[in-house]
Amino acid sequence: MTGQVQFARDIAEQILNLSDDSPRRRRTGWFSVADIYQRLGNKMESLIAFACAAAGDTEVEGDEVWDETNGLVRLLRDIGLFDAAREIHATAWYILGRLGLAEANAHRHEFMSLTIDLGQARLKDDFASELPEFLRRATECAEEELHSARSVEPQAILLAQIILWAQLAEVEVPVKTIEIFGMLLEEASGLVARLARSLSSAEPEPEALLNLHQTTEGARYADDVAHDTRFVALLSQRLLASERAQSDAATSTFAIEMISDRAVPAPGWKVTSKPLAMISSVDEPAAIAKALSLNGVSVVLLGSSARKHLIHVQWREGDGSIESEDAFSVGDFRAWSEYFPYDYGTDDETPNLFYTSTESLRLTSLPAGPILVVADTELQQLPCNILRVGDEFAGENHPMASAPSLSWLKAARENPAQTDGRKVAWISQEEKLGETLVAIKTRLADTLAEHGVELDTGPEIPEGLAGSELVIVTAHGGLGSDKKYFQRVSDEGSLVTSGGYLAAHLRNVGVVVLFVCSGGRTDKVPDAVTTVGLAKALLDQGCTAVLASPWPLDPRVTYHWLPAFLDSWAHGDTLTEANFLANRAVARGLGSEPSKCLAMTVYGDPLRTCLGSKDAIS
Repeated sequence: MTGQVQFARDIAEQILNLSDDSPRRRRTGWFSVADIYQRLGNKMESLIAFACAAAGDTEVEGDEVWDETNGLVRLLRDIGLFDAAREIHATAWYILGRLGLAEANAHRHEFMSLTIDLGQARLKDDFASELPEFLRRATECAEEELHSARSVEPQAILLAQIILWAQLAEVEVPVKTIEIFGMLLEEASGLVARLARSLSSAEPEPEALLNLHQTTEGARYADDVAHDTRFVALLSQRLLASERAQSDAATSTFAIEMISDRAVPAPGWKVTSKPLAMISSVDEPAAIAKALSLNGVSVVLLGSSARKHLIHVQWREGDGSIESEDAFSVGDFRAWSEYFPYDYGTDDETPNLFYTSTESLRLTSLPAGPILVVADTELQQLPCNILRVGDEFAGENHPMASAPSLSWLKAARENPAQTDGRKVAWISQEEKLGETLVAIKTRLADTLAEHGVELDTGPEIPEGLAGSELVIVTAHGGLGSDKKYFQRVSDEGSLVTSGGYLAAHLRNVGVVVLFVCSGGRTDKVPDAVTTVGLAKALLDQGCTAVLASPWPLDPRVTYHWLPAFLDSWAHGDTLTEANFLANRAVARGLGSEPSKCLAMTVYGDPLRTCLGSKDAIS
């Protein structure tokens, strides 16, 4: 809670290192890890550690039983299993009674009950009607904690959020609540007091957000950033809803950058996937966007505010502006994400599916020319090619690309992956269950040979692909049973592997072309400020750019798209320009159905050119 998040992870590792002597110590060690990671917001790691603790020695002291039970209640509450949390919480009260500590800790027990009830109430449509009661209960718990002169930080954070929710819902906050909140701020540690003060404000200052960002300890590994920035994300969405953000492009750009996917290492890393550098000033993201817009690509930033409104910023030729009156419903977008983009590649019966499904997901305008889209981690699920303006999709008229964050793109441009110039294609030819991959290989063989692309048709992912300039992968892709989250790569024989396994073979490749169904799909990680998907996994592995389809890909697209793409890229066009021309070639060959001619999408550096092309830029 004081921002020492990496130190907390280091302590967890050290605890495990000291827990090998006995089953009792191992149980205590695993529970400590579970407790730490729950407080860090990493529920999956916490659940695994709890399971390891429960699988060990069952002989524990009474106070340890209470600690473990209370920790499990917090975790079940956080993952939304409220009934189970209440059941175990009742057991915790019984344990306190046996220890003779019930009376002294009654207010803490009530505080936990409050957090469970509040978490469940937040999911209701009529949540605002319950706010007065939650304000009363939270105030009483905070007052009791102040009298006990112990840790007031949890009460300060919770009361700050309830006060803000009340303000947003125009529910009166009692004077006593404000007084108690002020006393909590006086008793809390400096960082927590600043955080609570910012969380309670409907109009947080960008400087307060920057301070929180800079005072949160830097992670050792990039993927930990996704959990360390959860409070930063809360403030960012509230900043987006403020009058200042809605009138100042630099402020909105800063807020959206804070909720974009910064849990991605910079391209070209060798040993450790170090996190991106921290933002040094409120104006830094705007400076990055401005520089890009002066280098031939306009920048569009999209973020969802705390009021569930879309904030749309454009940077064109060095100037930033806030676009208003977009016909974009964040609520409808969330409903859209339950079925799309997967259904775009499978539903051939619904007339005008792309148009009917995006009717309430339209923007008012887009800049001319090539466009880079940087969105918050939730809105990154919407492929940039199908951003809609009027009755047209962006990819029909603009070379489009998306990047995880402005900071990532800046790092990619300053230190691009160093490659050896090789161009390789892998199309497995183990014929057992189908002939789709065989047909694609036959149609692409001449194009690959013409452009000097080495073809591997082995039944396993080739070794030695790391560091190549271009790798083209043709395989089948599969999602989970709910048609979300990319899970597996397979051929038409015996190969079935994970997307992560494939990505690990493609370390520091310049450009990866995926002829893989849903290979370009992006899903937001629940309760973390990051995304997952095969394209994201490749960027995590140091690749500079990925071209892939976010929905199931018609195999005919491959042999209409690739010749045009390789011709354009070899002549010095940027990835976005080459992809745009290649998608137009698909439209000429297969018609203007968006599921085919807008399928291939650029993720990563939009300005990368072919190593060795006549017009390549450094």
